[in-house]
Amino acid sequence: MKPLKNKNARKTNYSPNRLLVVFFVLWIITQAFLATSFVSGENKTYASIAVNPKTVALGDSVTITSWIIPLPPYDGREGYKGYVFNITKPNGVVDTVIKDSYGDATATFVYPCDQLGVWQVFFHWDGDNDHEAATSPTVTWNVVREIPPPEPIVPPKDQPIPRPLNSGTREYWEISGPWPGGGSFSSYNASGVNFNPYTLGPTTSHILWKKQTNLGGLIGGGKAGSFKPEGVEPIVVAGRVFYLSSGSLVCLDQYTGETIFEVPVDADDLIFSEFDEGKVAPVLRYYSHLYTSNRSDISAFDPWTGDLAWTLRYNGTVGEGYWELGKRAWMTHANHALYVSFAPGTLYKLDLTKRVTSTTKFVDIVAWSVQTPIDPPDQNNPAMPLVGDGVVLTYWMSGLQQIAFDEETGEQLWNQTLDRRTNSWGCIAYGKWMSAFSDGSFRAYDVHTGQLLWKTEETVHPWGEFSAFGVASGYGKVYCGTYDGYFRCYDVEDGKLLWEYYSGDTIETMFGTFPFWGTPVVGDGKVYVATGEHSAPNPVPKGDKLYCFDVNDGKILWELENFRGAPYASALADGIFFASNLNDGCLYAFSKGETTTEITVTQSGSIPEEVLIQGRVTDQSPADVGAPASNINVHLTATTQEGTEIEIGNATTNTYGLFQYVWAIPDPGSYIISATSNSEAYWSSTGATSFHLFRTPSQSLLTNLNLAIAIAIIVAAIILVYALLSVRRTEKK
Repeated sequence: MKPLKNKNARKTNYSPNRLLVVFFVLWIITQAFLATSFVSGENKTYASIAVNPKTVALGDSVTITSWIIPLPPYDGREGYKGYVFNITKPNGVVDTVIKDSYGDATATFVYPCDQLGVWQVFFHWDGDNDHEAATSPTVTWNVVREIPPPEPIVPPKDQPIPRPLNSGTREYWEISGPWPGGGSFSSYNASGVNFNPYTLGPTTSHILWKKQTNLGGLIGGGKAGSFKPEGVEPIVVAGRVFYLSSGSLVCLDQYTGETIFEVPVDADDLIFSEFDEGKVAPVLRYYSHLYTSNRSDISAFDPWTGDLAWTLRYNGTVGEGYWELGKRAWMTHANHALYVSFAPGTLYKLDLTKRVTSTTKFVDIVAWSVQTPIDPPDQNNPAMPLVGDGVVLTYWMSGLQQIAFDEETGEQLWNQTLDRRTNSWGCIAYGKWMSAFSDGSFRAYDVHTGQLLWKTEETVHPWGEFSAFGVASGYGKVYCGTYDGYFRCYDVEDGKLLWEYYSGDTIETMFGTFPFWGTPVVGDGKVYVATGEHSAPNPVPKGDKLYCFDVNDGKILWELENFRGAPYASALADGIFFASNLNDGCLYAFSKGETTTEITVTQSGSIPEEVLIQGRVTDQSPADVGAPASNINVHLTATTQEGTEIEIGNATTNTYGLFQYVWAIPDPGSYIISATSNSEAYWSSTGATSFHLFRTPSQSLLTNLNLAIAIAIIVAAIILVYALLSVRRTEKK
């Protein structure tokens, strides 16, 4: 019997098609949920913070580093705004610091510690339209009264700096400072001090290499004229030398002078990215560049390949933040910013922490702009900016007006009109702006207020009123040369004259002496400067020199004749002094040179126990490979086959690079003789050879015969004495 059908019963069997539809709907819901979860996870924001060091001495500072994850969008990355740091001191007082991040979402700053005990810090970010708020964990550090100083790291000074430097050779960092060329006139940095505190300096005039950069020298052929070369302004970074010459950007190897690359450029000025001591640089790849400027563009080049990274053209309307096309622009680099001054009187600060892309406009990286002094005779030339001690100082050499601005905000700090015109670009150092003036005085002004702090006595009229374009400051001193033939050193505190040097009387020049015109360069307790003049007659006068003075007493350490200097055409880095010589149009590199020491040993014919040690030392510098290295001390040692070292003595090379020494060998046997040469002009090198001293059979026979004769004589003498005594006894009887 068939069961009865219930009409109200629901079908429970599903067709395959309906199951597929249900599965598809469930899959869509699941994917939507997962997608929502994924997006939510991406928008989750995390804050992190670190402090270094964890223990610090009272009065020192810690570095606070923070970051947010995720990063800002890659294109046009500008960073996040408003990280709020809460720093709790040991006494419970909370200090609040607000920082904007760099383009990689990091924010770093240095914070001073003025209390003993445990400190705490965390930071909070409110987020933005795409990211939620985030708060970092709290980290602590301890401030103690005193921390034992670490063992000093002493860099070797008997060999060249090995490039590239790495962690295994980091002891060289204190003597391997670059010369980045901080301004349009290639000073050491944006403050114009021409002082490199992180380098050694050559103590002799030994030439490592020279490179022709311009035509130079007399034309000859009965002509009175000569070429008038311009000295190139070298920039030296990481073993490379960069300069502009004849429409090209040139890169040389600093040790050999060989060309690494040469690319055509249309540029008037060249500077390098300058990194500041004690500061953490953001995203280096964005602005580790060589920067050039001309009358229409600012360009950035890769310093390792010479490739063009980007160009910003600054023609357009003033309302867009551009200036008039065709006016000269000067620039300075400091604290991750370019300061670009243009005629007839505007200065821009360009923020280099912002990434430049193909769509970036000049106005996009402008941090601020201000009005600068105008030079009345020439509306096409801009005021030169100097940056130092948190101040941007703008003025005209030979001008009267000065305007100072806050480096961070562009706010005007002071504006004054001087009573006399300046004669040099001057420099900012020790909280002062110092420069030579047209009345023959040298002056120092407070860079924060413009107040005159001291003024030296006026030099002798008329040529003492003209000075070199550049000055230098370092070791608590300021240095300047003038057309009266004097190079002077003043104390930066009170302007007291510490020492001076006079170049001598002459009828070669119209000044009756040799004027100091080259920009002085300071480092390693030395100051390098050359004589010359702005517009030399033809043929060029004889007698100009390059000098190296001791900064403490003005003593001449070395001098080189037939060398005419030029403003800002020199640099000191990695223990090498670079300078352009206007007499021959060459860039010179002065430094210790590599050498090769050769040694031979020959036995003397007359005295077998003596040997003649002789050898030769040759210069291996690119300037003169194989030339004899004269007046070099050679230290000689011998090592026995048992490993005992014997000091032989010292020899000195003659004008041919030859040396010799006669050594009396203490004992026969095998020896290794080594000769190590070294001097102020050369790095050390060692040569070695070996020999064996034998006793020959004839020598042994002769020695034995001599011994037998000596014994026979002694025996005969004894017998004779005995016989005489016997005779006397007999006679007495």
